Amino acid sequence: LQTFVFLWSPALARFAASAPSTAVGLDSNGEPAYGLIFGAFMACGVAGGLSEPYVRKIATYLVRDHDRRAGFRRRDTVIIEGEGEVKPAAVEFMTTAVYVGCACLLLIPYLLPADGTYSFTVSLVAFLVYEFMVGLYMPCEGVIRSIYMPTSSVCSVMTMLRVIVNIAVALGVISTNYVPFTTAFAALSTLMLISAGMQVSMVDTKEWSNFVRRISSLHFPSFVEDVKQGLVDSSITESAPSPLGLSPDTSMNFDTDEAFSEDTVASY
Repeated sequence: LQTFVFLWSPALARFAASAPSTAVGLDSNGEPAYGLIFGAFMACGVAGGLSEPYVRKIATYLVRDHDRRAGFRRRDTVIIEGEGEVKPAAVEFMTTAVYVGCACLLLIPYLLPADGTYSFTVSLVAFLVYEFMVGLYMPCEGVIRSIYMPTSSVCSVMTMLRVIVNIAVALGVISTNYVPFTTAFAALSTLMLISAGMQVSMVDTKEWSNFVRRISSLHFPSFVEDVKQGLVDSSITESAPSPLGLSPDTSMNFDTDEAFSEDTVASY
């Protein structure tokens, strides 16, 4: 994202030279309307952030166990303050999809002809969708940080990572003086694909099985109804106690194939 900030304006300026004067995003002089475009980027980022909880619900549906019992937390979920019960595999699959999507979007300026009539419009739309994807990713980044980084050292780890990122960004910006911006976009796309591979490598084999089973048995009408029901169930779980009188944060774990004990069934 930080490298993209220095690339989108020269890319659009280059494509604007061949764009029709009526193209959306151009000012009266035929130049990109940078202020308007930047504001649109911010709006797309906000829209992505607002959409993230609903997209994560869908991702959770695709990887959850079939026989989840209401009122109990699985061993494959964690409780995060401010987020509630979170399934790490759902976040990992979602961020992987975002990485792959961003890789495809950032590759578009590399593939488009510099003198194409519609290169400016196609690139602008790709950049807007990219910012939307960034908005989807940002909340997931905080969740992943809470899952994998120890609370006691999160500040030190994040500071070290920011130093590395800033050095990489500085080198990337300097390199734009020596390489075409199209090549820089291709390099960013490659790095996105590498990130997707690293992210998906953290998914457990069992979660892959759940995901494949869900996809193979997916029927769109029932899928929509299940997602709606999942949204209702999650709101009920957050606002009401479970049937056994347990709060949603109760750290009781049950495997998928584990049966209720006789005492639990009797008390129920």
